[in-house]
Amino acid sequence: MARFNLLDEPWIRVMVTKTGETEEVSLLELFQHAPEYADLAGEMKTQDFAVLRTLLAVLHTVFSRFDAQGRPYEWVQLDESYRQVEDVDEDDVEDYAVDLMQTWQELWQAGTFPPIVMEYLEKWRDRFYLLDDKHPFYQVLQEDIAPDRLKSGQAGKFWGKNINRTISESGNKEALFSSVGNIGKKDNKNILSAPEIVRWVIMFHGYTGAGEKIKFRLCPSGVKASNGWLYDLGGLYAGGRNLFETLLLNLVLVPEVDAYIGAVQRPAWESDSAALLTSYFALRPLDNMAEIYTRWSRAIYINPEHELTSPFYCELVKLPEVNHSNQFLEPMTLWKFDEKGENKNTFLPRKHRLHQSLWRSFGLIGSFDAEATGRAPGIYQWLNQIGDVIGNYQLRFIAVGMESDGNPMSRLLVNEIVDAFSVHDSILFDTGDAGWARRIEDAVEVTKQVVEKTYGMFVKDVLDLRNIADTGKRRTEYLEQLYFSIDAPFKEWLATLQPHDDKEVRIAEWYAVLKQIVRRQADDIVRESGMQEYKGRVVNERFQNIMTAYNSFRYFLDLKLPTKEEETHAEWRSE
Repeated sequence: MARFNLLDEPWIRVMVTKTGETEEVSLLELFQHAPEYADLAGEMKTQDFAVLRTLLAVLHTVFSRFDAQGRPYEWVQLDESYRQVEDVDEDDVEDYAVDLMQTWQELWQAGTFPPIVMEYLEKWRDRFYLLDDKHPFYQVLQEDIAPDRLKSGQAGKFWGKNINRTISESGNKEALFSSVGNIGKKDNKNILSAPEIVRWVIMFHGYTGAGEKIKFRLCPSGVKASNGWLYDLGGLYAGGRNLFETLLLNLVLVPEVDAYIGAVQRPAWESDSAALLTSYFALRPLDNMAEIYTRWSRAIYINPEHELTSPFYCELVKLPEVNHSNQFLEPMTLWKFDEKGENKNTFLPRKHRLHQSLWRSFGLIGSFDAEATGRAPGIYQWLNQIGDVIGNYQLRFIAVGMESDGNPMSRLLVNEIVDAFSVHDSILFDTGDAGWARRIEDAVEVTKQVVEKTYGMFVKDVLDLRNIADTGKRRTEYLEQLYFSIDAPFKEWLATLQPHDDKEVRIAEWYAVLKQIVRRQADDIVRESGMQEYKGRVVNERFQNIMTAYNSFRYFLDLKLPTKEEETHAEWRSE
């Protein structure tokens, strides 16, 4: 018996713009009222990121086949289920791309989604049941994971407390301070509502880890098991003024790689579970957004008779990972060039680093550093492409990611990484040699040099005076404290930049703020110094005390940031 259909049942958590309150809505409600919601509001931003990509898979599928008025493109052949029969003919791809851009522009101008989105979902209603014995959402059937299809043993078992990433409790170690306690019921941590199960299953496919051992017999030997495609991304997307705009800004209807234009969109729900598993084992290269956005990391089986008042568990088996090398179909990640190893001379997704703000990677977002090995994220290139349509827009870039426990055998997710900054679109895409984007990247690099070299050398001198052995770790702590103090002022400065501003004046303004913050941090160190630091000692055959170290720091700071003390126009954020 099919239960809990995602089209009708509320499960997506959103923030309502007018009230600021959080509520759960169904899939149909979300697309019908997207302009009324400020944002997704799930338990975690990484969960929101995974859900956002599922919503985008719906839109990619629909608007690759229909225009903004709900009419099929002349270049696309559809069956009775609105499924595209074959790729667009290569002779028609150029005209098809023009139509796609026209569709995107009309959607943006309309400010709401047309009825064809809901009509398409109704065609596939039977694929959106959470609990079902035929086509359960994002799951396989019991026969798909029968013991004779596995390399050894039976499918692994995953409990509610494992799949709920606000707990992430293993079977060996209890999460003492989880958001869900043990009050009232012995297995309280394992009890999940139907909406929670849907959200966590979607997120689990994206952020998985490596704890389970069981594999399929048909999985090709030597192929790595997936940790979840999102797990390895430096996730990056654009935030709009409401959920409709966020969805549209990230709806890359015309990919940067021409070979992907016109490919049939293949969301997971349009395939039977057995056929989907077969395609995974065949290692078919990905060529469409809907497929990479709905990619499974595990074959998950949930008993369709599961009682929601009982402890939740699912059974799962490992699936092959997505090829990471030069996977430019993926638009929502930073990239790094791998100069060694098995992926030598290719681009790989670059994960975010804990405690490192997104603006410190500003040059990677648009490859403003002009390195031969630089590559901008697809979402940046797409936003540049639609810049004339959105016009005069304050873009918000959101970074999301997960950090593991460092154990390659488990890769347990232990930290969520979330950050954001805002910048005017005309600033971001002014990429000439003397344009705003390059000047901002220069300012970022100067800022990092001041923190890590100028201030970093002072900190090292102080730690030497204090005869602290583990200077590397302690030095890093001091640097991160300074970066934390710089973070909000830099983001505010960046958000207030306007295309008509004088570049020299505004950049000098930031340098003045930076200098004041760095000096204040160094002054605090001097004030907390004791007799040992003032008395000094011989370090590397040179006498030094706190004041000689401080004077040296001031000299190099003035050399790097030669702003005048009387330039107080930057005190808008330094107090």
